[in-house]
Amino acid sequence: MVQKYSRASDLGEAAKSPHSLYLQKSGSSISQQVQLARTAGVRDHDKLNQRVITQENQPKTIKSLVFILSCISLILGFIWVFG
Repeated sequence: MVQKYSRASDLGEAAKSPHSLYLQKSGSSISQQVQLARTAGVRDHDKLNQRVITQENQPKTIKSLVFILSCISLILGFIWVFG
């Protein structure tokens, strides 16, 4: 008798989304519209991730300079308004 084992990834998928695993095992296919939407979503996420990575890689001195200039502007604004 041959035993059939479940893969760990299948078990994880079943825990996360039982319906998704059912559709995968039953051979259901994804419509063209859904594939295009998913591709567009992945592309948008990649763009967002790239922007975040770019911002994280900015030198700390630029971020500090912007913060200091903002504080100085705020102080000068208070002096001008209330002084």
